[in-house]
Amino acid sequence: MHADAARDAVASVAEQLGMSTPAAANGILQIAAASMATAVRAVTTERGLDPRDFAMFAYGGNGPVHASLIARELGITRVVIPVLPSVFSAVGMLLADLRHDIVQTQIQRLSELDDSFGERIEVLKAECTAALREGGMPEGPTSHLIALDMRYVGQEHVLTLPVEDGRIEPSALGLAFDEGHRARFGHAAPGQPIEIVSLRVSAVRAIPRRAPELLAPGSGTPDAAAQRPERLVLFEIGEGPRPCAVYERAALRAGDRIEGPAAIEEETTTTLLRPGDSAVVDGSGALLLEIGASR
Repeated sequence: MHADAARDAVASVAEQLGMSTPAAANGILQIAAASMATAVRAVTTERGLDPRDFAMFAYGGNGPVHASLIARELGITRVVIPVLPSVFSAVGMLLADLRHDIVQTQIQRLSELDDSFGERIEVLKAECTAALREGGMPEGPTSHLIALDMRYVGQEHVLTLPVEDGRIEPSALGLAFDEGHRARFGHAAPGQPIEIVSLRVSAVRAIPRRAPELLAPGSGTPDAAAQRPERLVLFEIGEGPRPCAVYERAALRAGDRIEGPAAIEEETTTTLLRPGDSAVVDGSGALLLEIGASR
């Protein structure tokens, strides 16, 4: 919104580094993308998951701007820009189910489980449900989630394993833990003693939600009313600025397809499609991005 002020701020940094203003701006973007990619790796690669197997949700005021660079850094080819991305977290909080969690230390060998363990789960379920009631939450059907923090005896780190309510069977838990440990850490030790460290119980009460409003179908090509004047955008240092199509997101319709390079503007953020990217508007209004794949 204040392009001149932003340019002056970057120019000040560029002068101190002996760089051109565009080169400094590009460096800032690259560092930001690398930092956010590292954060994604912390919840994927470091947990034995390949980020390339997932679609990435980009939200917040700057998420849609950086999404293409972050996805390229991680090898992700699918990105979703939800409706109202700048307040996506706040909307999620308002629409989340009511929930109360209890975590209780319960160090016990898996081989030593008995009926008292199941009885303890029932006690914690009752406590969670009562906490929802005491908090003045609306009455309604309540479900429960159960998970166990487990480890091989002698380990420091634990693996949280969800379990089906009412099915605490030591042999099945042991097999599931070995499998989960191999998926998360790349190895397992079948036959080694396993212990439970903590017991997690949650009470969840669903809240009513309105069905999302659907967009009117479009022709596949954005209407003239959605198009804004082109701009010159510098995507790579060493290349000249490229003409970039600009669209107003609020005027897009379901099924509209946009090829990069392009910018899709809304009041609080901009989705940037780099060369080779494309976006399709789905019925809910979300933007489904294909990264580096032009058709």
